[in-house]
Amino acid sequence: MSLSYVVPRRFDPTRSLLGCAIRRRVRDARRAEACFIVGLAGVLLALILAQYLAWALLHETIRAGGTAGTIFWLAQPGLLLVCLGTCVLGFRPAIRITAGAGGLCVEQGGEVCRLAYAEIRGVETISALRFHRHERRYAATRAFVNRLEDPLLLIRTAEGPVVLGLRPADTLHLRDHLAVRVRVPAGETMRVA
Repeated sequence: MSLSYVVPRRFDPTRSLLGCAIRRRVRDARRAEACFIVGLAGVLLALILAQYLAWALLHETIRAGGTAGTIFWLAQPGLLLVCLGTCVLGFRPAIRITAGAGGLCVEQGGEVCRLAYAEIRGVETISALRFHRHERRYAATRAFVNRLEDPLLLIRTAEGPVVLGLRPADTLHLRDHLAVRVRVPAGETMRVA
């Protein structure tokens, strides 16, 4: 029996043009997220300072009206829209999860995670709070989470944990499906919670 789930895309500012450029350079998800916050704050600060500088240098011309004043007042919302479009508008791609005869396949955008049932050491459900406080802090954790609903599915492998965010009913169904098919090596115990 094969199972298939799709988690729809969701709004995520870190997937904007600025966020993608930072993520390509940094190549570490946690550091890229921190750099994105600093970069966005820097862009907003630069826009505010440019606004004050333009007003300080051109306030007499702007108050006099004419073309310079019109350009100044039309440029304000234009710059704000450009900033929102390049720094804030972004979407996290949809997640496709398929549990077939050979194993589990998780795809999100260009990232693909294939796990054979023999690679899985444990399957458990965790709360979103535990995910944020504990699991997502590790560099080895591969998180495929668009929906942050309780519970999340934590799959333990030798390379590190994989976290999946599905609807609660789908999470429990996939957990039970994996618990039946996973073979644990001798001397180890399967964790199903």
